[in-house]
Amino acid sequence: MSKQLTLSMLASAFLFPAVIAAGPGDEPVVLNDSATATLTDVRCAEVKTQSASEITCFLSFPDSVPNFFYEVDTGTSHIIVKLLNTKTGGRVVSGKIDTVNLGPVATIHAREEVRNKNETVKLLTPEWYSVVLVAISCSPMIRHQKDLVVSPIENAITISFPWPEEPKQRKKYYTFVKKRRRRGLMISLIGLGVVGLGAGGYLAYDRYLRPDETPGDLEPILPEHPSAP
Repeated sequence: MSKQLTLSMLASAFLFPAVIAAGPGDEPVVLNDSATATLTDVRCAEVKTQSASEITCFLSFPDSVPNFFYEVDTGTSHIIVKLLNTKTGGRVVSGKIDTVNLGPVATIHAREEVRNKNETVKLLTPEWYSVVLVAISCSPMIRHQKDLVVSPIENAITISFPWPEEPKQRKKYYTFVKKRRRRGLMISLIGLGVVGLGAGGYLAYDRYLRPDETPGDLEPILPEHPSAP
């Protein structure tokens, strides 16, 4: 990067409310900080009422809630929340995976990125902004997006999952992946057990029941029994 461009960036940052951040290639870029929110906390809690029970995740901000989008990715079992003009701070560390294991929520991963609004138009001057992607990993995964309630409130975004107390009722909302049995291993172990019993029976017969066919006190030659792998 040229010295003139660097000075221009520093001047822009001094004259306007902005910050200098690392761009996609680690090059310094100027962000407009006047419209940047800060994601400071992400927590999940179980909320019970007389008629229902649910797991709610709270994405908290010290000021107003930023613009955001979200999607339900059933292929990867993730809920993705895209927070525009947002950075991480407070208890939220970019790139850290937090283990939750509460209801369907397994982990939460927040990652801060810097993007260019004019990336698809080469002739326009780049306009850099910060984005925070929050990935909520679910196990089991919710079946339908309509069953997920995402709402902005005063200083937070709430993401609510239905979580009935009766396990049978949860199948209405979630896809449970059946655990595959390791049948090949079980058959191998059973086979080893049969081989072991056969070898043991043969040794007992040879030692105690077989008629003595060798004169004198000769040592019998025992067969080699299979050893466990």
